[in-house]
Amino acid sequence: MRDCFAESSGESGGRWVAVAGGLPDPICQLPVPVLGKTYYPDAAWRMCGPRGQQWVIAEEYDGEDKYRTAPEEDPLAPVLAEKEREDALREVNVFIKRRRRQDLANPAQLFAQILAGFPASTTADLTPNPLLQQGW
Repeated sequence: MRDCFAESSGESGGRWVAVAGGLPDPICQLPVPVLGKTYYPDAAWRMCGPRGQQWVIAEEYDGEDKYRTAPEEDPLAPVLAEKEREDALREVNVFIKRRRRQDLANPAQLFAQILAGFPASTTADLTPNPLLQQGW
């Protein structure tokens, strides 16, 4: 699951869990325009909602460096910017699952959390990949 769009091993790990559980390959860094800005979730799947509207399930990996700032910078600035980004994405029907490194330690649990964003009709016939699931 290597491509030029993964910014970290944590992003790749989340994609591995999703594909191992039977989800299709996600779109990495999918451009999502919202109110004049464009955001790029780490991994996403386009879906058709219950009434036909488009929506996206997105995976976001929060690495340890994501919220660090230089000593002279406001330590809350990256947290507030990320909250603004996430709120904007939710406004356009984006379900976001955030994860951290420790979430990758329990792939089965992480997969269940990712599936929570999908309609049951799209997950009923998933075929897990047992070769990728070794060690779950």
